[in-house]
Amino acid sequence: MWHPVSVPPATNSRLPPLKPELVDYNYGFGATVDIPLDTSADLKKKEKELQSKEAELKRREQVYKYFLVSLCQMRVPLLFTEIGTLPSSVSNLFL
Repeated sequence: MWHPVSVPPATNSRLPPLKPELVDYNYGFGATVDIPLDTSADLKKKEKELQSKEAELKRREQVYKYFLVSLCQMRVPLLFTEIGTLPSSVSNLFL
């Protein structure tokens, strides 16, 4: 709400400069902690896990593709809201 009372202009409108602070890369949370890096055995184990997951996903996509292709060959009408939800290898069949 606007008041008709006039306010005198500020004589010193600049804020005082901030005081310098010490540089603390740990943001004041105490001493740093050394985190051990993964060993080569851990990396190999993770790599095998990722490879097995990737193989499983490829297998599932092949089963899915086989199922959809067989439905298309039987001329079963497919109702998809978006063709983009299909894997690219299958969506090419509908374009």
